[in-house]
Amino acid sequence: EVLSAGETFYNRKYFISGSLDDAESTAKPFVPETQESVYTGENLNAEFDEGDVIQLHCDDDVFGATIGSESCWGGARSICYGSTVPKEGSKPLFFITCNETSYVGYDAYNFIPNAVDGELKPYICANEALSVRPTFKLLGYFDAVDCADLSGKAYVADFCSTFSSAPSTVPSTIHSSTPTSIPSSIP
Repeated sequence: EVLSAGETFYNRKYFISGSLDDAESTAKPFVPETQESVYTGENLNAEFDEGDVIQLHCDDDVFGATIGSESCWGGARSICYGSTVPKEGSKPLFFITCNETSYVGYDAYNFIPNAVDGELKPYICANEALSVRPTFKLLGYFDAVDCADLSGKAYVADFCSTFSSAPSTVPSTIHSSTPTSIPSSIP
């Protein structure tokens, strides 16, 4: 079966290992748990509820995320809102790295080499040694135009928990959004 745009194929199966004599009794409770279906945006929302809100925040050339009612430090600028589950009109937003190069956007194929015979190879980074593999971070599902301000920024997983908007009283390696009013005596 061919999937249409916006559809998701879901298949849950179980593998049972152990003695052949015990296979039937071991597998029996799992049989009703197997599932296979094609979800559309409508039945995804019904099946997986509305999900949680994801909010992306930035400062200078880095950004991070909060989920649900979590908050980010005061100096972080809110960029866009999305969801932990796909919604009608939303697209998956990725942070992808290939060696020292990174990309934020909706194109999971951003770093692939030119297609040969129509074959796309998202597991290879273009212009890199074959041993270099991309890393993908699915940031959530967002409206395609809302997160344009993230272009050129780097995702930092603990951005909202480690960055501070208040100057520290002792030397620190944690970023503050404003300099202290009195220079510290320790360089």
